Amino acid sequence: MSVRLRLVASPVLAGALLLTGCVSTNTYEIPLMPAPEYVDGETFNPFRNSAVLPPDGKPEVLYATLRLPATSTDSDRYYTSKRAEIIRLGEAHIEASENTSWDQLRDIALLRGNESKFTLRLGDVDEFGALAGTRLDLDDDEAVRAADAEATARFTAAVNAQLARREVKDIVVYAHGYRVNFENPLLVAAELWHFTGYEGVFIPFAWPAREGRLAYFGDVESARYSARAFREFLTYLARETDARRIHVIGYSAGTRMVLTTMHELALQGGPLPDGDLQSRLRLGNVILVGSDVDLGLVGNYLKDGMVNVAERFTFYESPQDAALRMARFVTGQPRAGQLLDLAGAPEVAAFIAAFPSLAVVDVQSAPFFDSGNGHSYFKDSPRVSSDLLATLRYGLSPEERGLVRGPGGIGWEFPPDYIDRLRAAVAARQGAAAAATSNAAVPPRPAAPSPAARPPVAGE
Repeated sequence: MSVRLRLVASPVLAGALLLTGCVSTNTYEIPLMPAPEYVDGETFNPFRNSAVLPPDGKPEVLYATLRLPATSTDSDRYYTSKRAEIIRLGEAHIEASENTSWDQLRDIALLRGNESKFTLRLGDVDEFGALAGTRLDLDDDEAVRAADAEATARFTAAVNAQLARREVKDIVVYAHGYRVNFENPLLVAAELWHFTGYEGVFIPFAWPAREGRLAYFGDVESARYSARAFREFLTYLARETDARRIHVIGYSAGTRMVLTTMHELALQGGPLPDGDLQSRLRLGNVILVGSDVDLGLVGNYLKDGMVNVAERFTFYESPQDAALRMARFVTGQPRAGQLLDLAGAPEVAAFIAAFPSLAVVDVQSAPFFDSGNGHSYFKDSPRVSSDLLATLRYGLSPEERGLVRGPGGIGWEFPPDYIDRLRAAVAARQGAAAAATSNAAVPPRPAAPSPAARPPVAGE
């Protein structure tokens, strides 16, 4: 891979990397996911606010990674699957299929029954540098610290600049699954962001997964290894950025990292009241999709107060998830992504029923939930993606989104008229937001003071 260095703060340290090409000539692409079912080109068009995009119309995805940068001898294009000891921050430019503009992509992707296949790939990847304070060595080099501080400040400024252009002042951090390269989580985050109309800021956290056939066992260890860095990244976002809330989407083996992090944050919170802990961390929705985590381990995390860390935890689960069936066979333990199979875990069932901030969504009544091996339904099923993205975009609870209670009153299901219910809820939320904006923009005219009125006294 050709790596071009641009020195910024110190001649001692390469402060920024522009990662372009490499030895490998294979360009990694993913097909753009189907449009969520509730959006359309009219009433529920997410692309109305063109001001959220950069002038050239191409989205720029900020990223964090715990991978080592690729060199000219590596087959990887940008970063390898090797573990790093520091969090690297940067920005990637997302490109669409050849001869397709982003305007066309937005318009055509919303057409019902559209069979056009668009792909996404990475363009330039611009690494800013390391997140300050994440180096594990004892190097006291002032130039290193200065470069890290500058890279962190640049990343913070980029996050805040994106938030300033958007109505939704939230950050969504995406944690990918196993057996993927660096590009995959950036492209998945980009397509999810695309269908929110680029509201908020989506930041993929690329932990060091591998791509080999036997990657599973090493990847689940790397996911656990990455939890400390993920915790540092989330606390940095809460401490330094202007985000109103920080949401997290964990997928498959990546939920090991997410849930371990949430557990550690709960333990660190100690005697803090729930509200104080949530206020400090600013964690909104923590969404776990196809969670490949031991169900008993999740029960232990819940007993330790994990549910108090965020405003809401949502587990999407499917009994037809072939990947989790294999994981259960290999480990001998039920997985959290099949949480409604609770025959052997009555304590978990009782806990779920007792906490309204913990939701379990059964996807098996959603069309296309079992596409492929039934593991990537959060993208493959337009109904599931509608539910997930509406949760992030509008902050709706399961009941507000139109879900109904399943057997036993524990989990939530999709009723036949779910999309009508969701659209009504979104319309109501949009109307309330528009009214609030209108009232704020035109304050009521103050009443004329009566002759007997006196000016207010300070402190009243």
